[in-house]
Amino acid sequence: MVAGCVFCEYNDPKAVVYDDERYFAIIDPEPINPHHVLVIPKEHYEDFIQLPQDLLAHLFQVVQRLSRAVRTVSKPLAIMHLTDDDVARMGYNLVAPPGSPASRAKINLPPGRAPGYYPPP
Repeated sequence: MVAGCVFCEYNDPKAVVYDDERYFAIIDPEPINPHHVLVIPKEHYEDFIQLPQDLLAHLFQVVQRLSRAVRTVSKPLAIMHLTDDDVARMGYNLVAPPGSPASRAKINLPPGRAPGYYPPP
């Protein structure tokens, strides 16, 4: 458990769409678009490249399963599979403010929509 990490301290069971011994997945509280899912390792890793090989293999099984579910529910044009490692510690991955030690590895599964669907920044 890492102090200040919103996912180490996560406790909203209504948002959880998947849970096993290694990972949980939630509907993103700040989604790119509807049905945006985050897949998060239960053990804290700061970024994707720190994940051990056995966790990576399991991760992609979970991502595949959830991608099928997102396709069924969302009927998207595409599903993106994104990591958002905050290499420069500038708050890029939206887990913690810039400079925080609470960066967190996760995979984003936002369904893609028609061109022009995304709201302007």
